[in-house]
Amino acid sequence: ILNRTDSVSAIQLGGIGNIAPGSANIQISGIFNKARYVSNFQLSLINMADSSNGLSIGLLNFIKSGFRQLEISADEIFPFNAAFRTGTNPLHTMIIGGISSFTKSNPYLNVGYGIGTTFSKSHKLFFDLNLTSRYIFTDNNFSTGSYLFGLYAGIDKRLWPGFSIAAGITFNYFLYDDIQPGSSYSSLPPYSILTHSFSNGKASKSWVGGRIALRFF
Repeated sequence: ILNRTDSVSAIQLGGIGNIAPGSANIQISGIFNKARYVSNFQLSLINMADSSNGLSIGLLNFIKSGFRQLEISADEIFPFNAAFRTGTNPLHTMIIGGISSFTKSNPYLNVGYGIGTTFSKSHKLFFDLNLTSRYIFTDNNFSTGSYLFGLYAGIDKRLWPGFSIAAGITFNYFLYDDIQPGSSYSSLPPYSILTHSFSNGKASKSWVGGRIALRFF
């Protein structure tokens, strides 16, 4: 269930978790992985390492030599978003949340998850590519929400240590219930370059948008 080995040269498997105080090649478990150094990859809900030359795939990835960022962003639907980004430049994960308005009654909310990769042109300029999935709902109706899938490509400019500004374009695919009485989800997209209705009462809209963000780390 819990597998502890000083160093792992092959594969470390654990039902609940794996611990390797030394280096680990591959760690796979149901709940968590922890190693001083990862040379290949980790797969679990939570992955932890001091340093990594590989990939950590999970809901949360804490790499001491990697990065942890708090992102505050705005896009054409949600002007107030927050995301927690953890992992390494080759692969990191994002937990996302947002609200459409703080003043209107019954605003739209979103929660989601994303994965991304970052590569650098210099120590102050970075390029991002992210995939995200968000569930959109209202505070009085969580069960009949809609889904927003996005592909983001942008740049990150570090202004000074611990602070950067990021901006880029997004391709958005919005899937919603088109037959729900009183539904206003169809009006959320600012416009549509592709619209489709499905036989099960669902419909989709696609558009190109943008996002700007402040990042703290």
